[in-house]
Amino acid sequence: MGQQPPDTATTQHIEDGIHDFPSLPANRTAAWLGRWDQRLDDRPFSVGQIAAVIPSCHDGSLLASRQRHVQASCCLLLQDGDPSQTGSNTGHLNWAPDEMFAVANAAVKRGWKIGTHAIGDRAVRTLLDVYERVIQANPGLPLGTLVIEHAFLADATQRARAIRLGVWITVQHPLLYALGKSLVTLWGPERTRQIMPVKAWLEEGAQLSAGTDYPISSFNPLQSIWGFVTRATKEAGIQGPEYAIDQYTAVQLYTVGGAELDGERQRRGTLQPHRLADLVAFHQNPITCPIDDLPTLTPAFTVVGGRTVYDPEKRLSEPPMLQ
Repeated sequence: MGQQPPDTATTQHIEDGIHDFPSLPANRTAAWLGRWDQRLDDRPFSVGQIAAVIPSCHDGSLLASRQRHVQASCCLLLQDGDPSQTGSNTGHLNWAPDEMFAVANAAVKRGWKIGTHAIGDRAVRTLLDVYERVIQANPGLPLGTLVIEHAFLADATQRARAIRLGVWITVQHPLLYALGKSLVTLWGPERTRQIMPVKAWLEEGAQLSAGTDYPISSFNPLQSIWGFVTRATKEAGIQGPEYAIDQYTAVQLYTVGGAELDGERQRRGTLQPHRLADLVAFHQNPITCPIDDLPTLTPAFTVVGGRTVYDPEKRLSEPPMLQ
């Protein structure tokens, strides 16, 4: 499908979509180009218009009002919907493969990463088809360019394919925690316990990082870490305990894993000399404390960019060395 220049109304619609999400985290911020999650027959503007507006987003001109810690480097697409609200057992696709390829290919050529929400096994399978086409059209893509968000029901075959293609996976236990009861009702206990098989992904060699997917559930990363360790849910008990991981690995997915996905492993993710002084300290060690203490741990102090931004107990009597 040929690209057509976006008109003024379309560009404004897309700009509004970006500015409606001022709190999205750095480097995970999608250029939320309008409502890409609408059904194919109800999209407010064409694939060509979306693809054509990507250059103006990439140069940062649409993000001038954002804080300096936030930048746009990732397009977010939604291939299927909320798993707790589907009306059938076959799922649905928001994107036809050819249309998704057109937009993803245009974004990749501008140096953007692609993160795609894919929950069901059909969505994951179709997305991997599209990603494989993008890889073939753009050989030598850096690791982490193509990302699957969630991949709830990726089976062993799909996991092996994603690993072979170098597709990154992000996992968010708060989704299972909050939606567990609905998922057991709609999908049944066997499928629900297979959701986000984090341990299997890691043992098979996948590249993973962790998040919360707020506002579906809490944005507290320690609650999410607790969930990865326990596989516990709010109302459906423990789901898939065989996919649980230890505390150290869960913390690593939140720190090193995120830095690696963002291509910033040399700047952040671990506490080492000459790296960015962005850190939070707790009253207990989240790696060694009792598991059930994790959700209620509170920060003792927080340092961002070498500056103390939270220190209610005045533990840092002197400013950090980098301040």
